[in-house]
Amino acid sequence: MFTKIRNFLRDLFDSSPFQADQPYSPAPPHEQDIENNLPTGNYSEKNLEIEIVSGTNIAFGKTDEIAIDENNNVQHINKKQAHILGTGRLITRLEPSVKDGIPLPGVGGICGNCQNEALVMLQMGLISIQEAERRSLFDTDSGAQCQACGRKDLCIRHCRPFADINGQAINLCPECAQAAKREKLFKTSVAILISPIVDRKQLPPSQEDSK
Repeated sequence: MFTKIRNFLRDLFDSSPFQADQPYSPAPPHEQDIENNLPTGNYSEKNLEIEIVSGTNIAFGKTDEIAIDENNNVQHINKKQAHILGTGRLITRLEPSVKDGIPLPGVGGICGNCQNEALVMLQMGLISIQEAERRSLFDTDSGAQCQACGRKDLCIRHCRPFADINGQAINLCPECAQAAKREKLFKTSVAILISPIVDRKQLPPSQEDSK
């Protein structure tokens, strides 16, 4: 115990006086560490800020590392952990934020259709579990809701505008879009079949009919 306290005080006085005008550099191992068979060589200090999407292996954040070798060469390393989600956008944070007045999207949720597509590729061995999780997510600017069934677990890739027979556009999920296409085709076919009858009724009566 006394040895540890003595070493601590030695380290404290060896690092004084502090030079406030100099950039901070971590101290490499001392000779005492070598005597105690502690690891020597490159020495570094890290500061981690990590956010993990609950239930997945997807993590966002940054790592600040300052490393110094035995020759007092200092290296400052800054790493950011970001992911391209299923909607194709690069996301750097879990929560949406604003930087320099520019809104930055975060993770909005899991798109059920993106997830199904990713699971098929995973079962075929084409992607890893983490890749499947990444492809299943959509960002906060890309969430959508089907205007027919009301589903909200959708991204804008799988909830597209659809024009009905009257030309009115609504956002539909793939399942509702297929149903709407069948209905539109049916109504269009019926309209084509009855159009000659309607046209004949609208024609003025012939002279033979009037006799």
